[in-house]
Amino acid sequence: MTNEWNHTERQKELFHALRQLDSQTDKAHHLKGVFQYIFVCNPQDGEALLKKWYFRAPHSRIQPIIKFVKTVKRHWDGVVLWLTTKINNGILVLATLKK
Repeated sequence: MTNEWNHTERQKELFHALRQLDSQTDKAHHLKGVFQYIFVCNPQDGEALLKKWYFRAPHSRIQPIIKFVKTVKRHWDGVVLWLTTKINNGILVLATLKK
């Protein structure tokens, strides 16, 4: 499931046809897009949008999505912190390497 903006014209046609034929693909693509949007939205809206996504995603009954939702839940505090600060633990790794 590459991002649509990276698709060739042929891939766009094929993906559009697939989404028409398979509702699971369409659901998964929609959930992926919403999740990506959360990371570029206004930081004040991020946690509320993430909560809505977290509530809806498991109802898709798509096993890879459900597995990902569980991963997000395990890292919830870090994800929410990143949404508000845009700072990840990569900075901590760099600081450790410099010692």
